[in-house]
Amino acid sequence: MFEMVKAIHEALHIESTWAFVTVIAVVFAIMSGSVAWVVDKGYKNSPEYRDQQISGPATTMPQPNAPKTTLPQADAPNKTAATRDVHRNQSNSPKDHPSEPADGKPPTLLDLFHKDMSSTLKVHDDAVSITGKDGTVLHIKRQVYFDFDANSKFVGFYISTTNPMSGAETASACLILDQNNAVQEALDNLSESLQVSGGYPNQMTNAHDLRFSGRVLIYHEAFLSITEKADVIRAYAVKHQDVQFRGPDYLGDQTIAWYHEHGIPKPK
Repeated sequence: MFEMVKAIHEALHIESTWAFVTVIAVVFAIMSGSVAWVVDKGYKNSPEYRDQQISGPATTMPQPNAPKTTLPQADAPNKTAATRDVHRNQSNSPKDHPSEPADGKPPTLLDLFHKDMSSTLKVHDDAVSITGKDGTVLHIKRQVYFDFDANSKFVGFYISTTNPMSGAETASACLILDQNNAVQEALDNLSESLQVSGGYPNQMTNAHDLRFSGRVLIYHEAFLSITEKADVIRAYAVKHQDVQFRGPDYLGDQTIAWYHEHGIPKPK
């Protein structure tokens, strides 16, 4: 071995140890690199490598954190039903997306009652009925809206009528609902069996913890006069409740919007 080292020193005309080590390191690096290049070229020319390039590498796309909602597991009493629209990106305003029944016809007021506020969780039943002086029974649907984004809940009623041209029956029903504390009763009855939370992971809000905003939606089939509406608004305001009416005029606006959306001329 010493003879080999001596021969290298003499061939390169160097005496320095560091110079000798450097030369040897460079020589070995070149040799190692050449071997690695040959091996790599052989791998890239192999059938396995070509097949992998054609099929492409497997990719797993990250999934965004979507809002999480736990729906009630048990059947609620009094024919209670829970519905929730999965399209969270839609507007809360029903005028932005008129409801479309499955039969392809313009929505009815009852359709709108069920379809409006599509981004909220809704629980409804028809457990309320009012008997008139003439013995006529008026069935009223009630609904509680749970808006987890706004951390609030509110109430809606659907009041049918036996005489659409007279608002006396509907106005009387609204006042009777107020006198019987129907808003709070709806919040209590329709929430007690509901075990649901909404929001993002680690930020979940229970439906029972949502605050009542005071909003009360009244869907009514009969025409109400300005005076009748004012009387109802005044009565509910005593309990800090804000009444919003959705009757024949509202239905007319939604019907026009439906025809425009579908490009169909409205029948004359």
